[in-house]
Amino acid sequence: MSKLKDRIKGFWPKSLPSWSQSRFFVRVLNKEERALFYALVLIFFVSLVGFSYCFYINNTEVVPTYGGLYTEGIVGYPNFINPIYSAVNDADRDVVELLFSSLIDYDFEDGFVFNLAEEIIEEKNSYTLKLRDNLRWSDGEKITASDVVFTIKVIQDPDYRSPLRPDWMGIDVEELSELEVLFELDQASPMFVNKLALKIIPKHIWQDVTPQNFLLSSYNIDPVVSGPYQIGERIMSDGNIDSLILKPNSNYHGKTPYISNFRINFFSSKEELVSAAKKGEINAFSVINPSNYQQITSDTRFKGYRFEFPRYFALFFNNQVIDDIEIRKALSLAIDKKKIVEDVLAGQGKVVSSPIIPEIYNFDFKVEPDFNLQEAEDILESSGFVLGEDGFRNVVVREEKELSFTKDLKVGSQGEAVRDLQRCLIYLSENDEEIFPNGTVSGFYGQETRDAVIRFQEKYYEDILAPSGFSSGTGMVAKSTRAKLDELCQEIPLETEEFAFTITTVDQPLMIKMANSIKSQWEEIGVKSEIVTYDQNSLERDIIKPRKYEMILFGNAYDAIIDPFSFWHSSQVTEFGLNLAMYQNKDTDTLLEMLRIENEDDQKLVLLEKIQETILEKYPAIFLCSVDYLYFAFDGVGGIEPTTIINPSHRFSKIENWYTETKRIIK
Repeated sequence: MSKLKDRIKGFWPKSLPSWSQSRFFVRVLNKEERALFYALVLIFFVSLVGFSYCFYINNTEVVPTYGGLYTEGIVGYPNFINPIYSAVNDADRDVVELLFSSLIDYDFEDGFVFNLAEEIIEEKNSYTLKLRDNLRWSDGEKITASDVVFTIKVIQDPDYRSPLRPDWMGIDVEELSELEVLFELDQASPMFVNKLALKIIPKHIWQDVTPQNFLLSSYNIDPVVSGPYQIGERIMSDGNIDSLILKPNSNYHGKTPYISNFRINFFSSKEELVSAAKKGEINAFSVINPSNYQQITSDTRFKGYRFEFPRYFALFFNNQVIDDIEIRKALSLAIDKKKIVEDVLAGQGKVVSSPIIPEIYNFDFKVEPDFNLQEAEDILESSGFVLGEDGFRNVVVREEKELSFTKDLKVGSQGEAVRDLQRCLIYLSENDEEIFPNGTVSGFYGQETRDAVIRFQEKYYEDILAPSGFSSGTGMVAKSTRAKLDELCQEIPLETEEFAFTITTVDQPLMIKMANSIKSQWEEIGVKSEIVTYDQNSLERDIIKPRKYEMILFGNAYDAIIDPFSFWHSSQVTEFGLNLAMYQNKDTDTLLEMLRIENEDDQKLVLLEKIQETILEKYPAIFLCSVDYLYFAFDGVGGIEPTTIINPSHRFSKIENWYTETKRIIK
């Protein structure tokens, strides 16, 4: 062992060279040794850097940090950056979402979330709302219950012309204390909580503005706000706001947003918006047409996000015009909804088969699509809708029939002979409506049939009455009357009418494409249809209000808490209601009324399922699909979480979590 130690010591230098001596180290090496030495040194330092980097990466994590610029592109220009009026303009609604806070918010995963409010107490027909303490407007003034009451009073006053007024009619509001507000309703309604997703305005700013000047006030474009952002700068031209540059609101009660400069550029058209996106002038935008989704995400730096809506599109039959359930059922069975989602929506949506849209609300009682071409054809065939030579169906108005009149008839007569008489009189009325107007084939010879016979006899006076010396009709079918009937009605030809419908919808590319898909699918079962379109205002004013349509392709949207009352209750068939199908059913009405006052979640589900069943069994509409809201942002933007939202502006509901800048911190 001692010899081994001595040998090791022999290899180890007795002393290391000094710094002055080490400078000559390289000189004593030959060319190959120096190359090896430098290579080893390089390997050492590269390894050291690599090790240090791996150590850094493995022991730190990327987190958002404050700063950065984010530029949103929006089609349209803001007119009223004011929650009282923003509901009718998409640009206004988007900006208001960033600048104003709601009393409460709704998250489809967590339910209602308190925002400005911190507590809601329900007692029979009243609700007491309590605000958080120490809330501030962007100008530093305190947010109090008087702001809530003032906002609602303004909405309720018709002189201010707020589009929100119908939602707040019949609700009494009272300030109980600096932080408490009392709402009193005519009757208890769990649906009332939907209304509390309200953004309020500051009383100290608006209280001295008259109703006549409310719409003209400069505060509509330079507001005092309560949300995560406030306006830092406006860029205007030709009277329009071209850009808004937002900065974090230092008085905001919530989390400070990461993005410190949030810019919104406004465009007059979708084409201008898309052009700006391709040039890299904006970081984010949305499109209406789902067919653009794949192209944008594959050809640009943008990443696509899909937000779901509690909204569905359907083809609503006017049940007072198309009143045959079997026809509605056949037309419904002939539609392949999956094909519409794939071909029209490019897969950016969901099939919907119910007015309750359980697919969106995650209810258990989902309904499978009922596509069945063969059954649709069988129903139409059995209902008398026959295919013509052109491949389209016709409805038989009158069967081909040979008639012969051998029996005298009079008031009180019954049977097939009377039916033949009535068929003949109806046929003759095609050329002379006065003979048997609104005639029916009943088989009973009553007063209406007698009057028709008299008119027939007097029309052919020379052939029927004159030979027998009568000056006026007798109303009895005897020899001379039978002879004339035999002459005119010996063979009644088959008469058919074209079995066709008119689909009415709004003049928008997506809706027209959806209508064309329905049209082409119906052609497969021999049903012809025509598509008629109107702009949004004309459609609502001239077509929907007076219900001047056979069927209408349109969309219905719900709030956070689903309430189908407005769309399916019998009271809503009037011009002021939203029952587009003109659907009326007493059982459904009762269920809808019960749902509005039910507080227990389990019982609500039971009622909703029964409502679904009673509606679907009558085929009042063809429920087609829901369309995702498509949003695009640069792939360097983080924190965007696609979820279910109430309306497009709610994509900003968690804007505080969005970021463009990051840093690394120790884990």
